[in-house]
Amino acid sequence: MAEAAVVLTPQTEEEKAFCKIFIDEAEELLDCIEQFVKDNREQRHIEITDEIVRAFHTLRGASGSSALAAISEVSATIEHSLESLQQQDIGMNAQHLEALASQPH
Repeated sequence: MAEAAVVLTPQTEEEKAFCKIFIDEAEELLDCIEQFVKDNREQRHIEITDEIVRAFHTLRGASGSSALAAISEVSATIEHSLESLQQQDIGMNAQHLEALASQPH
């Protein structure tokens, strides 16, 4: 996700302001995701919390401008995967957690 943010080139003042707001909010959400990973690093079965699903939901929604489309797509994919596991009452395992941890920040 961070790689997508690096190539952002907002064209208008409005896009610049939107990107700044998004970056500020995204940093908080990425901190939340990072903390989730740290808190569950030693767990074999990891419960998918509403908080972690909401983090990706918010990233997806907050990246609604065309300049942030790549972030929105990645966030939507992760959010839907987590929701699917959560609805089936299937927890994450170490591989899922590692995938979250490997996202560039």
